[in-house]
Formats: sequence, structure tokens, C-alpha cells
Amino acid sequence: MSGLSSAFPDRVAAVVRDPSEEGGAELAELRGRMGTTDFVANLKRELGRLGLPVRPDMRAPLRATG
Repeated sequence: MSGLSSAFPDRVAAVVRDPSEEGGAELAELRGRMGTTDFVANLKRELGRLGLPVRPDMRAPLRATG
């Protein structure tokens, strides 16, 4: 299961169904935007932007900083 598919299920599924260099590059770019050290926190923020409920009382260090 791709962690990236949590926030971008349509994009990941499209590349899985029809693999291409362009699709792979798009997913790599999205993955890069999520960062490496705070990937889970960034995914939760993205899910919130998509309108999914993400509670503000999540455990540190995943709390929003600003």
C-alpha cells in the first residue's frame, strides 16, 4: 500500500492501471513535495485540505506548527 495513495488515490491508481514515465514522474514530484522527515504530518495536512476530518489533537510531533 502506497502512503502517497492515502492523499492522492486517483493519481496513484491511474499510474498503477496505466504505468508511464510521465505518471511515475508526477508521483515522484508529489512524493517530493510531501518531504521525507515529516511525511505523515504532510499527508495529514493534505487530507485536511481535501476536506477529510483530521483532528487537531494528533500526537506530537505531528501537530500543526503554524
